[in-house]
Amino acid sequence: MVITCLDALAVLLTNVTVEHGRHFTCRLVGVRSGRDAIGTLVTVRCGTQSWAQQLTAGDGNQSSNERMLTFGLGDSGTVTQVEMRWPS
Repeated sequence: MVITCLDALAVLLTNVTVEHGRHFTCRLVGVRSGRDAIGTLVTVRCGTQSWAQQLTAGDGNQSSNERMLTFGLGDSGTVTQVEMRWPS
């Protein structure tokens, strides 16, 4: 990530975290809803655990979010269910 400041040098942040656990990533493309799928709620289940995220366009001034949702599963096993609730 690059952070810019007024009257100061830009700052570069680098993730050096050692990989741990599993993850599930989905890229949403709308067909009947908007193509960017903004507002879609995705719930991922692994056995008794579940995680939910909503795809948003941006979270602040002059920002834009990646159009993919990534769920950290830790040591959980196989994803057993994926539910998507589209705005339409």
